[in-house]
Amino acid sequence: MEFGVWNRALSAGERVGLAAGFAPILLTNGLVLYAPLRDSTFDYRGNTVTDTVAPDFTTLEDPGKIIRPTSPIVIDETAFAPPNIVYSDYGEWTALINSADYPSGTEFFFEATLATSSGASAAYARLFNVTDNIAVAASEVSSTDTTSERVRSNSLTIVTGDKVYKCQRGGVTGATFKCFKADVIAQPA
Repeated sequence: MEFGVWNRALSAGERVGLAAGFAPILLTNGLVLYAPLRDSTFDYRGNTVTDTVAPDFTTLEDPGKIIRPTSPIVIDETAFAPPNIVYSDYGEWTALINSADYPSGTEFFFEATLATSSGASAAYARLFNVTDNIAVAASEVSSTDTTSERVRSNSLTIVTGDKVYKCQRGGVTGATFKCFKADVIAQPA
């Protein structure tokens, strides 16, 4: 039995190949996890799998012959690196925010309306703390919409003290990116 996870949708032909017994390691484009299991009692490193991990091996079926590569496959680790996003400031928009000015438990979110000239190249935006000269963690949002899409970050940590924030937009080389609107949303608990 073998297990693979990709960061993209597999084509119909690739799915047919896997169903026919080809090992996931043969499909390296977008492969982010490959876990070949040697049999039902050992993992691919030879470690014994205990009942606390897999309590009932009687339900496992023999997967049959698995077609594996004849020589080692070298995967380019840079393929898994995040894209090199180039950011620039979005207009003159700034906001002075002090989280201490809001009721306890208030959640903050960054929201932007984005578009890209090519659906193959996402448009990105992030909240940037000008006062401390640092991007706000987890504020990055993205869209592959070619018209416009409003996207919102998960809850952010906005530090106490008067801080000036601005929006930065960007993307990878090869497309034009637009940011139509940006804001910080404060949602009371």
